[in-house]
Amino acid sequence: MAGMSFMNKSDKAPKEEKKEKKVKAPKEKKEKKVKAPKEKKEKAPKDPNAPKKDFLGREKKTPRSELQAEIDRLNQEVASKDQELADKTSELDAMKKWASSSPVTK
Repeated sequence: MAGMSFMNKSDKAPKEEKKEKKVKAPKEKKEKKVKAPKEKKEKAPKDPNAPKKDFLGREKKTPRSELQAEIDRLNQEVASKDQELADKTSELDAMKKWASSSPVTK
């Protein structure tokens, strides 16, 4: 268009006559279907022990402070099991020592 700026409007070739537009009959509007309102389903009450989920459906991590009581209880269980193991080991060692000191009979 930059090259055509030197031409005047009168220099341009005359436009062809516009074709007559066809008159279109107005379109009939389609009736919209009226949908019955959806019935809301009653949701089952949520289980308070069920894992919480984020908006993507993944489980949310629970903060450590909420789980600290369970962590402490499990640590006590481990300590008591370690003590039981030590007791059983000492009993077993005593039994082995007794068995090795007894006379062998054929």
